[in-house]
Amino acid sequence: MTHRVFVYGTLKSGFPNHYLLEGCEFFGRAVTVPTYKMIENGFPVIIPDPDGRRLAGEIYVVDDETLARLDRLEREGSSYDRKLIDVTLASGEQLPTRAFIYVGREDRFGDAFARVPLYANVNERGELDWKAAASPPKTGFGLSPKDWRELETFSFGDGPELADSLLELVLSGTKRATCWAESQGLLSAEVGKSMVVLDGQGVPKAVLKTTELTRRRFDEVDEAFAYDEGEGDRSLQYWREAHTKYFTRLGRFAPDMMLWCERFELVERLG
Repeated sequence: MTHRVFVYGTLKSGFPNHYLLEGCEFFGRAVTVPTYKMIENGFPVIIPDPDGRRLAGEIYVVDDETLARLDRLEREGSSYDRKLIDVTLASGEQLPTRAFIYVGREDRFGDAFARVPLYANVNERGELDWKAAASPPKTGFGLSPKDWRELETFSFGDGPELADSLLELVLSGTKRATCWAESQGLLSAEVGKSMVVLDGQGVPKAVLKTTELTRRRFDEVDEAFAYDEGEGDRSLQYWREAHTKYFTRLGRFAPDMMLWCERFELVERLG
């Protein structure tokens, strides 16, 4: 069975999670009939809003297996709900059928919408169009081997198993943030800088670029950052429990310890 899916964020062509749609039929550029409001926290989140705007995106035809992969990426049922909506082609032609879209759950993102300024960038037709005016961070945009081999390298965690599991979250699009003890120093991180992340065996797997770098106390880390770290159920409670164990293992934990908190984007997959 095939399905039409409307995508508007990191699944769009040229963005990090588009690899999940490789081999799928591109149906066309389209616009939603329902209206939404949007926030951005490294990726776009939408919720319905009768006073909002229509949303621009792309439609792909996917099979059951691909749809299941998209459900896992979006954590359907816990972070997002998959809804059938009416759409039109960007040209204005009405589509003969509806398409699935992933809509943020208010019980998951309601607080974020109350805190974060609404995304205001629109295209020439007045539609919400995520990063339409920016050059998309393409997956595999073409760094030469010489280019990426000149970058500094790092791996996540404190051992091969954790390095691999966290890297998998990055490559799936789930993990877009990390942190470390301030006492470890900046570890060469700076906003705008790209580095190569290694797997647990020291093999280069991706290029990441720092987009945000802040200092926070352990107890100042909020739900939004815990969610962007992408681990476990992505809750703040899980983050605190997992990182207490991690920093204790390193001999660095204190309830008021200072952290470097980094958000990043996936620039390119390697190999």
